[in-house]
Amino acid sequence: MGRLRLKHSSTPARLYDLDNWNQFGHHGYLNLQFIYNGQPKNFTIGYTKPYNDIENGIFAKLINLNQFGTKGEKLAFNEWQNYITQNGIVEIDIWEFQYDIISIL
Repeated sequence: MGRLRLKHSSTPARLYDLDNWNQFGHHGYLNLQFIYNGQPKNFTIGYTKPYNDIENGIFAKLINLNQFGTKGEKLAFNEWQNYITQNGIVEIDIWEFQYDIISIL
């Protein structure tokens, strides 16, 4: 299924090792659901699929979370992950999660 790594240091939250990463556009929105410490979490957030080689149009095989959208759209996820990761100091991986791509831009 992949791995959700929350923000760590200067690296944004990311989805890694997805089987269907090519179904993502360069930007868009997704609904992300998972359970953390027994509490269900559900966030609608923007994503960016970054380029690995922009000149040749080759994308990296990962999805950056919460780097697309307005400041208000990013607020809930940012506040939650900043608290959990102690502002990016603690490295946290979540292995069981689900997501639905809502829009591709």
